[in-house]
Amino acid sequence: RAPALQPGTALFTFEQPSLFVTHYSDAGFAFNILYHYQTEDGSLPYWFFSRRFHFDYKPDMWFKYQLRGLVFEGNTSDGIAVLHQEGAKCLRVLDQVYTYDRVLGDGRDVLLAVSNPDRILADPNAPLPDPEIFGPEPAHNWCYFFEKADLARQVKDWQTVLSLYKQAKGQGLAPEYGAEYVPFIEAYAQTGEWQKAYDMTLQAQDLTHELSRMLCANWLRFGQDPSADMKVINQLKRSLSCSKY
Repeated sequence: RAPALQPGTALFTFEQPSLFVTHYSDAGFAFNILYHYQTEDGSLPYWFFSRRFHFDYKPDMWFKYQLRGLVFEGNTSDGIAVLHQEGAKCLRVLDQVYTYDRVLGDGRDVLLAVSNPDRILADPNAPLPDPEIFGPEPAHNWCYFFEKADLARQVKDWQTVLSLYKQAKGQGLAPEYGAEYVPFIEAYAQTGEWQKAYDMTLQAQDLTHELSRMLCANWLRFGQDPSADMKVINQLKRSLSCSKY
């Protein structure tokens, strides 16, 4: 999902990245190693922050974090926020398309305000994580295709999004959480396949109940496109009772 990052990027989350990493500073070091950092003056290009131990998750706040002889300086608007649910659900880099997701209703919605996906560099030639440290590349399950598709959505590469969905579907792969259909719903809408976008939206809602508000918000956004199929959009609004939001 994030092959490379701009230096000075913080990672914000409410979770630890692994059951085997019990302290957030350990995760901070791992985060830097993952992206092949080098430092000569003690300055770190990246850092990991779990929960709000040092500052509130509010936009445009400068901060400085120091650990022994190492320093990270950043701004809360220069970070990305991630959410990882239990089970086989995929890690997500949060941005506004996931506003009103039901899993953000426990206070995690504060992460949306400090998540800036533009910090991610969609560099196809970015070096891979060191396998001697992080192990071999995981199997290409549904989340592999979702992460690549969500990055392609971010850069508006709609054909790549749809190609990834077709590859995943051809292998019999599907999500376990409805919000993971969002990149593909938008790709169908952006390429004029409005009926397919509609059908997949209902599929997402059937898979995971209580996503209507999030799905409606995205369709209201789609409706601002001059080429939008208002007949399908109005049908969707009725199907999901969008008027109550």
